[in-house]
Amino acid sequence: MRMVGEPMYQVVSSGNAGLMGLCGQKDWERVAIVRKEMYFILLFFMTILGTGIIALNRSFLSLWLGSQYFGGPLLTAGIVLSMVVLFLSRIDLLITDAMLFLREKTWAFWGAGLIVVICGFFFIKSWGPAGMAASTLLGNLCLLVISWILINQRMGSLGISLFKSLIGPVCTMLLLFSLALSFESSIHVETWLSFAIYTLIV
Repeated sequence: MRMVGEPMYQVVSSGNAGLMGLCGQKDWERVAIVRKEMYFILLFFMTILGTGIIALNRSFLSLWLGSQYFGGPLLTAGIVLSMVVLFLSRIDLLITDAMLFLREKTWAFWGAGLIVVICGFFFIKSWGPAGMAASTLLGNLCLLVISWILINQRMGSLGISLFKSLIGPVCTMLLLFSLALSFESSIHVETWLSFAIYTLIV
């Protein structure tokens, strides 16, 4: 997820310098437009990538390392969701930097880290490695929510309108992730060629 997701995020974030410049000019209307476009592009590619990973991770690990290294579909889904939220939060954390919410951002990281450690301690006991993925997801979600709140303090209704426009894409992403989760156990590949064919189909 990180190997493929990081370069893709770098492409999406290529407009960061311009976005920070708009924040410096306090042109919140254009900031809202650029932020929305970055969110949509990222969600589009992460939906495709995440659906493929959830559906094919079992097969990939079986071919590459051995089936014993597959941690289960819930672990895969947890990692995928956590990375999606992480990349979205990076966009907003950049904006909070440009808005000079540096002290608040520091406290947000402390709080998110605390959530990951405490929840991870309890979740691992119940769900194993999937519990760690779930706690990381909660920590990243905490960062995203706090950055949303901080940005909305400056942008007002412009920030709220982004939330409304994201409902459809996020619901579509979760639906596709759920579908991938439901049929991932029925995909059985024995060669890299068949894996490539399944990848194209998915």
